[in-house]
Amino acid sequence: MSTPKRQLELFDTDRFTEDFVAYIDGRLPEGDWLGVPDVATAFDVCSNQVHAWIEDGSLRGFNKGARDRRRPMIFRASILHFARNRAE
Repeated sequence: MSTPKRQLELFDTDRFTEDFVAYIDGRLPEGDWLGVPDVATAFDVCSNQVHAWIEDGSLRGFNKGARDRRRPMIFRASILHFARNRAE
């Protein structure tokens, strides 16, 4: 089923992007450094997906845990930048 041309003309991609970033920001808890469960909840995905995003470099942060027991902390600005890229 195709979308009518008029609906496509009315769809504002810039507004959608900003609304999506604001939505994700609103779902994140307070603070500059967030854990994997926080990001997973905000995006409605499992923690394995967030770990995959970290491994492929989409999300940036640091490992707060030991070498054998990783505990990534993700910078809030990185999460919002990732949300913006996903929406575009």
